[in-house]
Amino acid sequence: MRESNLLVSEQSNSSSLLVTISDVRSAIKQYQALPFLLSKQLDVQELLTKPNAFHLNRVRRYLEQINLIAGSAALLILDKSAQVAAFSNWREDSYQHTSFADSHFYQQAVKGEHGKGVWLSEDQTAWFYFSAPIYKESALIGVAVIRINVAKTLQDVAIRDDFFIADANQQIIYSNFANFAPHNLSDLNIQQFNLSNGLSINSVKLADKHYMLQQVILDDTGWKIGLITQLNAVKDAITTGLSVLIGCLVLGLFVLYFRENRSKKRSQALVVDAQLESEARGRYIINTAQSGLITLDSAGCITFINPLVMRKFDYSLAQLTTKTMHSLLEEIDPASPLNRVLNEFGSLDFKPITNCEVIAKRSDASFFPVMLSIKKMRDTPKAEYLVTIVDISKRKQLEQRLQELNEQLEFKVIERTQALQTAQGELVRSEKMIALGKMSTAIVHELNQPLTAFRNYLAIIDKVKQHPEAVAERLESLNHLVDNMAAITSQLRLFAYSNPHSDRQVKVFDVVKRVVSMMSSLISEQQIEFLLRFSPQAETAIINADNTRFEQVLSNLFKNAIDAMTTKAQLGKVRQLSLRLDCQNNNLVLTLTDTGGGVNSDQLASLFEPFYTTKEIGLGLGLGLSIVKSIVQDLQGAICFNNIEQPQGPNGLQFRLEFPLHQKRE
Repeated sequence: MRESNLLVSEQSNSSSLLVTISDVRSAIKQYQALPFLLSKQLDVQELLTKPNAFHLNRVRRYLEQINLIAGSAALLILDKSAQVAAFSNWREDSYQHTSFADSHFYQQAVKGEHGKGVWLSEDQTAWFYFSAPIYKESALIGVAVIRINVAKTLQDVAIRDDFFIADANQQIIYSNFANFAPHNLSDLNIQQFNLSNGLSINSVKLADKHYMLQQVILDDTGWKIGLITQLNAVKDAITTGLSVLIGCLVLGLFVLYFRENRSKKRSQALVVDAQLESEARGRYIINTAQSGLITLDSAGCITFINPLVMRKFDYSLAQLTTKTMHSLLEEIDPASPLNRVLNEFGSLDFKPITNCEVIAKRSDASFFPVMLSIKKMRDTPKAEYLVTIVDISKRKQLEQRLQELNEQLEFKVIERTQALQTAQGELVRSEKMIALGKMSTAIVHELNQPLTAFRNYLAIIDKVKQHPEAVAERLESLNHLVDNMAAITSQLRLFAYSNPHSDRQVKVFDVVKRVVSMMSSLISEQQIEFLLRFSPQAETAIINADNTRFEQVLSNLFKNAIDAMTTKAQLGKVRQLSLRLDCQNNNLVLTLTDTGGGVNSDQLASLFEPFYTTKEIGLGLGLGLSIVKSIVQDLQGAICFNNIEQPQGPNGLQFRLEFPLHQKRE
């Protein structure tokens, strides 16, 4: 009785197993055609042949949309080295550095076959893959792959709670049986039970219960699909003969064949529907594209134009069919690259052209500028070419306007430059007139007093010409006036003419002592305290200069300092003049400091300007410091000044001069 129960259970499970196998095939094969459709997508081919950010973003979004519609786990585009070139789940940033070179489905696709296989992740999640090769011009450029979550796809397929699937390596990739714990079929202790009619039944023990195990290996995937049914020896059943068993098996095989045939037809219908959908989507994209699209045959004749070309050129498809591209373009230069491309259709030497600016011709013989690109779409079964046309009329108008604005701007710049040069010339002339006016005023003022005295002395001489002694005295005074006038004019000559650099050497300390000696009487007369400090190196220092000009620099600075300390504003204040000589970094440094109160901020910027003076009118021409600066520069030196402010002492002005020391030749 127990054996008859096993026979009945075995027959019932065989029928259920056949139905389950058919449903599993249908659930998996509905995705089989999708990699083939991805391999024909032009953006995918462009990404694999010319990878860049633009194509990558387009393919990513396309895969993301298709994956969402299909309900698959992921869509992948692999390059020739099995690296992921694009991924539908790119927002998760997974698989970025994963290689599928060892996968069975990749190796099948590289051989030109439509591959399939199972991939187990580290957490033992089972993924099923379909793959298809991607070709361009008969060359393999990559592989399109669809990934399916086996557990999610099959969760609605199992007709019983005792359903499991194992791969060719006996690895369990799916099971919905609660007590089915092992990950590999080899872990099961399978026992064989022989029936009296010669058949044998497999049994396993799970959770202290005995189950009947029935398995079938699928020839296309290599999967092993099995059912596990708990054995029940309590129930009695009528003994069934071997004929019933054989009949059930025949019936089951017929059902399996029927379901397989139906599944095959269903898959074919899905492929056809997917192709029709792809073609419809392609037509929609072409009809709504913002660029003109034209297809040409191997002879260069037009075979198709999209609606945008019809509107731009005012032609219908029937009017242009069998005509060449020359009918849509203005006369082309025979030596131009475009003319070469238009004459190479159908040739093995054809090379694409992109972004070529040409003049297009409408049906009414009017013209407009376009950007034109020509690429080969395919070689087999016949060569076909795609022409892309973009109207650039607005861009050309903007370029023309920009050129006009640039020309206007250039004209205005030239006009303003000329005006600026004219104004600058006027300013220079004005400054010269101002300087000339200042100089004339100063000279007139300086010379007017000696001339007046000169005239008075001449009048006196005329009256006392009978007295030789009186005449001699007046002539001596006249000579002194002439000397003063000569000194004034010599200052003007020194200001206007700069002597070249002298090759003679000057022992600085000797000149300093001579100038101090000449100024000593004036210093004593004005009750000025004079301090002279110098380093041992400065006492023997020599510079390249001439005695007269270097002496004039020191004399002018001494005279200006004494004059500043003897003004009415400085009456009763401390009068102190100090001179320090040092040698620093191969330079002689002279620092002259007075207590004359310094100068205000408005006067600092103009102190070295010619004919500028802080003295009262008639006390100087304002050329002393200008002459000093000119001589210092001629001697390759430098001069600067600054106010000295002391909280508890007198304020003053300090001049600092630097001259390069004479270098002895070896």
